[in-house]
Amino acid sequence: MEENSTQSIDHDGNWKLMIENLADDFFAFFLPEIYPLIDKNFKPEFLDKEFHKIIGKATNSGKTIKDKLVKVRLINGEDCWLVIHIEIQSTFETDFAKRMHRYFYRLLDKNYENIAAMAIYTGNEIPKNYKKFEFNQPYAKATYEFGTYKVRDAREEELLQSSNPFALAVLACKYINKSKGNNNLRFEFKRKMFKLAIERGYSQEKIGFLLNFIEYMLLLPKELDEKLRTEIFKTYLMDNTRPLRKDTFLLDFFHRLNFGIPFKDALLKAEEEARLKAEEEIRLKAEEEIRLKVEEARLKAEEKEQENTRQSIKNLLLLGLKPEQISSSLNISIDLVNNIHRQMDTNN
Repeated sequence: MEENSTQSIDHDGNWKLMIENLADDFFAFFLPEIYPLIDKNFKPEFLDKEFHKIIGKATNSGKTIKDKLVKVRLINGEDCWLVIHIEIQSTFETDFAKRMHRYFYRLLDKNYENIAAMAIYTGNEIPKNYKKFEFNQPYAKATYEFGTYKVRDAREEELLQSSNPFALAVLACKYINKSKGNNNLRFEFKRKMFKLAIERGYSQEKIGFLLNFIEYMLLLPKELDEKLRTEIFKTYLMDNTRPLRKDTFLLDFFHRLNFGIPFKDALLKAEEEARLKAEEEIRLKAEEEIRLKVEEARLKAEEKEQENTRQSIKNLLLLGLKPEQISSSLNISIDLVNNIHRQMDTNN
């Protein structure tokens, strides 16, 4: 089966979501030398806007800067500035290493002293100067090296042995490259990735982000995607022997995929709709009760008025007025006056 060319993977968005929400795991996996020095009591700060201000004028390209700048606190009390670049292109800009060097000296010029940089290459093709910028003139020389990670060189066996969720993120990228043009193979890879993410024993939060990463990175045609969702749904949500059946992260995941809203949010929405419906029913019931009481009062008033009219006719008849005179003076039907007159004659 040919790959669906109409689908486009949002590499930047998917990596951004993983990095910003699982930053600690990201540092541990991709920056193992810096990770032990990071003070875990301080939350990393993602400074995209600040980075744009610093770097924007330096690029002179007018392009959107998708690299990330992260500030972390070290255990010695100092701040460290991490530049993260996710490279997904199969063709690379010729001055990529120069751009990384430009980032470095721009940050250094702003007195950001503890600077580290990491370029992650997710594709199979790697640029020539993938980890170093060199400037070499007779009276001016400069060399700048930055950290790199090449997905193509990562060993699948080691990724499967790692407990870090980013090992599965890297494995997903390897499977994307291996399954280009073959959706049946990608289907098998995606099924495997879902199983690994769900059964690894991660927290629900980590499983949720991994499932999203896998879902939107390993894109499939609609029919295969629906087939896989149904299979996973039956396997993990309808099998009563599995301990995961009571958890909500899978419900959230599948509900969001199918209806655009997490399951827990759908429950809250349903509860709110039920509350509003109950309030409306109570309001309508109260209005109906009021209407019935008003109608009852109206009928009683009419009955009272009719009784008063009959009594007035009787009194006038007893005074000797003719039925025609009573009808004219009270502006009522002559038939009514005559009927009351006959009843009085009968009773007498």
